[in-house]
Amino acid sequence: MSRVVPLLTQASRLRQAGDLAGAERFLRQALQLDASHAVSAHQLGEVLLAQRRAPEALAALNQAIRLRPDMAIAHADRALALAAVSRPAEAEASLRAALSIDPRLARAWVDLGLLLLSLRRESDAIAPLSRAVALSPNNAEAHLALAGAVSFGHCRTAALPHFRRAIELARTPAALAALAECLLGLSKSEDALALLDEAAAKNPRDPQLRAARARALEALGKQNEALRIVEELASGAQSNPQFIAQFATSARGTELGPKARALVTATISRLGPSAPALVPLHYALGQYLEDDADFAGAFASFKKANDLLPQTFDERAAAAQTDDVIDSFSPDRFAALPRSARDDRTPVFIVGMPRSGTTLLERILGGHPDAAGVGELDTLPMLASSIPARLGVSTYSYRNLDGATPALMNALADEYLASIRSLAPDARRVIDKMPHNFMHVGLIALTLPGASIIHNRRHPLDTCLSCYTTWLRASHDYAVSLRGLAAAYRNYHRLMNHWSALFGDRIVQSVYEETVADTEGSARRVIRAIGLDWNDACLSFHSRAGVVTTASVHQVRKPIYATSTNRWKNYEPFIGELIDALGDLL
Repeated sequence: MSRVVPLLTQASRLRQAGDLAGAERFLRQALQLDASHAVSAHQLGEVLLAQRRAPEALAALNQAIRLRPDMAIAHADRALALAAVSRPAEAEASLRAALSIDPRLARAWVDLGLLLLSLRRESDAIAPLSRAVALSPNNAEAHLALAGAVSFGHCRTAALPHFRRAIELARTPAALAALAECLLGLSKSEDALALLDEAAAKNPRDPQLRAARARALEALGKQNEALRIVEELASGAQSNPQFIAQFATSARGTELGPKARALVTATISRLGPSAPALVPLHYALGQYLEDDADFAGAFASFKKANDLLPQTFDERAAAAQTDDVIDSFSPDRFAALPRSARDDRTPVFIVGMPRSGTTLLERILGGHPDAAGVGELDTLPMLASSIPARLGVSTYSYRNLDGATPALMNALADEYLASIRSLAPDARRVIDKMPHNFMHVGLIALTLPGASIIHNRRHPLDTCLSCYTTWLRASHDYAVSLRGLAAAYRNYHRLMNHWSALFGDRIVQSVYEETVADTEGSARRVIRAIGLDWNDACLSFHSRAGVVTTASVHQVRKPIYATSTNRWKNYEPFIGELIDALGDLL
């Protein structure tokens, strides 16, 4: 028997006992006896990684691979070391090398997916994580990572089974919190709060769990309890810019507002001028300055926030995408496209630009005892993005529907209906207020002919200004500049004009300013349009306990107020670029 084997056996025992330093000594002795022993070099790399000594681990793993180039697990561990020393491109290449040697190495598929997630390549992560789940269906980490990728990049409802499976396998605080965040996005804040309570009981010292719990409480209308939590987080030893910004947003208009504002200004002064953590702080300070009627200072603060965000909006690509949708649904093309036979009146879509009053309208309609609001669902965009694969083509374009069949239309309808019924099984009307579903009105008409489509619009300048002064999701990259907002608004406007010409009265028009001026009259008209009888509960949206998880969470807890209209006039001296760019639309 090789003299190395007893040393490896002893090292293994020490590793299992948690004595990594002792294991390292035996492994180094093994390599001194036989420098060509690849397994010893690999295990030494593993032990060094476990001690967070990534550069030394990388050297040992490189040695193992030189000795045994076909050792897949060594390539996978080398990737971990490369990622730890901030060499992600090489880490990805090392994982792909491992998988080319052993395509059934589930751990490497998991690690590849996690690496891609860390690089914000959520869509790219879905395929390797799906492979990992197929190879290792009882791998809780794989299910949790896949759920995160699907939830962020595609569809929260599609992520739910993986979140739930991860919790079945390992009910860890991280898994509970991740499912809770998903449920918050699906307006299931009561369920989210229960999960966060359980996670906090397992890990009561985790401040991120407390911050998430505060968001859930606020979504449920329990502002005072939420405010107490974020005040403690912002003022305590574990305070950070995220907690301070959350406190400032929650405390605005309360007796704690001055304290929150002081924390915001002090933190801004302490951080460097280009620190990413400044973004939510500048947004929060802008709101306080607006409350003081210091509109110049407020605009400067909002501009600082937006200038720190990635400037990735591609005007030409966005215009080309809009052109493609309009061309794909020309009157002649639309007339020839296949239809679904699912004439179900349950879905109600509220479309329009973000910050155009869609949350207010959802709250009014959702007050009806026969209706339920489910927030902004990614389900329809996910279904739209799945069409090329279902048709066996590689290019994303609604022109692909020329090759579709009624069976495909039925399948898309069935999947959407199943998704909303899982969220509100007893409601006669389920309200999906994803604003950018205005891109998919043609698909709605083909797949869900019984659905109601409500176009909610607001003054263009108020809409764009509200987008500019609110931190929206990364997918709204147009909102970080006045030029981008004007371009995005023009695309939206011409596409909605196209849908209105194509579908006429099928699209119910709702105007935010009219809802503010005559709430009951506007609400009655829309309730009638979606096929329900009037109920006075629709008018008590601001006092009703319920769920709001979008950026409008604070506004909809208040009665409608006239100052929400013509806000743009306060900023007129600073938004000349936007006014000029919108021109004829004003």
